[in-house]
Amino acid sequence: MEPVKGKFSVILPYYNGAKYIRETVDSVLAQTYKDLELLLIDDGSPNKADAELLAGLAEAKNDARVKYFRKTNGGLSEARNFGLEHSDGEFIAFIDQDDLWAPEKLELQAEAFKDGSVKFICTDAKEVGEKNREMRIGEKWGFKGGLVADSFGEMLKGSFVACSTVAFRRSAAALAGPSNRAFVVIPDFEYFFRFAEKMDFYFIPKSLVSYRLHEGNTTKQVVRRECETLSVLFNKKPRNISDRLNLAVHFFRCIGIISRHWLVKIITIKA
Repeated sequence: MEPVKGKFSVILPYYNGAKYIRETVDSVLAQTYKDLELLLIDDGSPNKADAELLAGLAEAKNDARVKYFRKTNGGLSEARNFGLEHSDGEFIAFIDQDDLWAPEKLELQAEAFKDGSVKFICTDAKEVGEKNREMRIGEKWGFKGGLVADSFGEMLKGSFVACSTVAFRRSAAALAGPSNRAFVVIPDFEYFFRFAEKMDFYFIPKSLVSYRLHEGNTTKQVVRRECETLSVLFNKKPRNISDRLNLAVHFFRCIGIISRHWLVKIITIKA
């Protein structure tokens, strides 16, 4: 069967990301699914060399599908919202500035979108760096592929959505609303959770994205990450006993991580 026809708008926020950006851009333009636009959004990179590199890269590609923007710095969420506002594709996909896509990533998602009930798609992924290992998201969560029944309830347990794997319909984004710039470390979790309140996700059990792990990753900001997670959970309304249990477990897990972090810090200071 032929995949669904429709353009993908690929939104790539950029901030002083010269080290890996060429490979990331190449992985998008090498997609077997060709009907796409790539929005390169420089979110006010203060490093002149990095800013000039992105502008030069966009020009050097000489590809009508590549669109370059530079805006005042506003953070990751604002850059993604900017991308949505300046895109025109039927489907939206995010990719971070240091991640890589497998060539068939968008083609497989386009095939899944042939089912009109599919509105939001995520996939498995692998880590690139010291560990070079499969993330095995589907295995850990028990997803075999296809629609994830009760995605909202699953998100109460924790995030199973790796950002650079997602693709969703523009109509679904309208239901979820814009990404919230108040969340600095986990804007993805907060944003995708709002999709889960409106629809079930579709999971493709293939590692179609390679994530780079390095010192710049914001997941190092442990305390702020867990505090932001608590804020997200506090505003969710459980629908049944199962939801309440999953919410409580996740909530106290965050409290435990914060407590351990500060305990280690206190012991270190005293020592």
